[in-house]
Amino acid sequence: MSRIRWVGGIAVVALLMVVAPRAGAAIREVTGESQAAAVALPRIVSRADGLFHATTGERFVARGVNYSRLSKDSAGGIYHSTFEPGTYNAVRLPLSLSVIKAQGYNTVRVFIDPGGANGHGIGRGLGTYDKVYAPYMDNVAHFVKVAADRGLYTMPSLDIFPSNSYYWEMVGRVNGGTTPNIFGRNLSYMDKGRVAAKAEYLKNFADALAERLGPEQRTAILAYQADNEVYFETNRAPFDRMTGTVTPVNGVTYDMADKTQRQQAADASLVEYSYRVKRGLAASDPDGLLAMGFFSFQSAGKPGADGFSVYCHGDEAACPSSGNKYRYPARAGLLSHWGAVDLIDLHMYANHGAPVLNLHAMGSRKDPYIIGEFGAHKKLFDNDITKAAYGMRDMQREMCALGAQGYLYFTFDTMEALASMDSFFHLVEQGHVIDNQLSPNTRPDPCR
Repeated sequence: MSRIRWVGGIAVVALLMVVAPRAGAAIREVTGESQAAAVALPRIVSRADGLFHATTGERFVARGVNYSRLSKDSAGGIYHSTFEPGTYNAVRLPLSLSVIKAQGYNTVRVFIDPGGANGHGIGRGLGTYDKVYAPYMDNVAHFVKVAADRGLYTMPSLDIFPSNSYYWEMVGRVNGGTTPNIFGRNLSYMDKGRVAAKAEYLKNFADALAERLGPEQRTAILAYQADNEVYFETNRAPFDRMTGTVTPVNGVTYDMADKTQRQQAADASLVEYSYRVKRGLAASDPDGLLAMGFFSFQSAGKPGADGFSVYCHGDEAACPSSGNKYRYPARAGLLSHWGAVDLIDLHMYANHGAPVLNLHAMGSRKDPYIIGEFGAHKKLFDNDITKAAYGMRDMQREMCALGAQGYLYFTFDTMEALASMDSFFHLVEQGHVIDNQLSPNTRPDPCR
């Protein structure tokens, strides 16, 4: 399981630092791309029994990759720089996407950087008021177009919201200056100000795509993923002690001394979050699918949804946020049953199979699910890429038999040691060893 997605990048020439609106005429001048009419892929719709093409009714099984580039900011922090102006590689990208398509895949998952104090990403930092940073969004739209021209759907993962004054001032206005008993990552799903900002973000992101691509090509978005991986922190309020109460975004007050109410506070908050975020998306793209991502209880070393029994009350030194000790994933199946999500995205890096679905209460789900991340940690396979390739094949077969409707390998072409991503085998490493087991050209039926 990965908390940040890591793949190496190649710097782009200065000519690519500024991208014109409408998906980047300047990019096309550099790359020599055709300016023919954009390809409009059929909209994908979600039903309980799977994903389907809206026009033909044909079943759609998402088979593809995660595509990402990382960089370090001025403070040494690692962030997703895939679409960062000045590093977005518009020359190499069409070649990479052509390879992905040539191997028979149909979907690419990407990560949108919300930005931070150091001024990168779609937010650019405090003091700026852009709903979305235009040059960054131009690069996103260019990616979607290049992918669609090759018959590939894009699934953007939009964690948090743009970190700038436009959204943070909205949080303050909605909250009215109040400070609830909620801190850390828990604020993302339980604080009404943060939830309002997230709903606004999805609307603005979808609006910006329509402005650059037109509503017709926006159908090349498989789903808008509101969260890469949903989790709650039990070293932060309200789950950092067995006392007190909390009144989250749904307006209901819960007793933190009662483990049933502790769990309900998280579950009900996430359901309410999904409805509010879905309304924000629908205001721009009524037919757009809302996805959310989840890592497994097994990977976090948790027995399941137990009322957050593993917790820690104290400062960062006593209760560090790094690692999974105080992280609990949300229950994907419960959200699917009660919430407004259209697609569940489970992430797996070890073949736990059916137990993952059981702990996530997937038996109660009403929406299809995909394995939006699965990958091969070298140590898990004794640094043997052939063994890893067969292990990934077997994992795909098992999850297919358990009803998964898609499989996105992590990652397409990891090449850097940045953030220890060299500890994973990438898809096309050593002459496509893993790719040769997963490619739809090799195995048209993922269950076999």
